[in-house]
Amino acid sequence: MNTIRDDFDRIAALSGSGWDHNSQYHGYLLRHLFWRYSLIWANV
Repeated sequence: MNTIRDDFDRIAALSGSGWDHNSQYHGYLLRHLFWRYSLIWANV
C-alpha cells in the first residue's frame, strides 16, 4: 500500500509544475462555451 501511495505522491507532484494545455485553454473554452450557451438560451 505504501508503494502505491508513494507512486501517487510522486506523480501528483509532477502535475503542478510548468505549462500544460488544460491551464492554457481553460479560460478560452469557458468564455466560448458561455457565449454559445447564452445565444442558445436567448432564443428560447
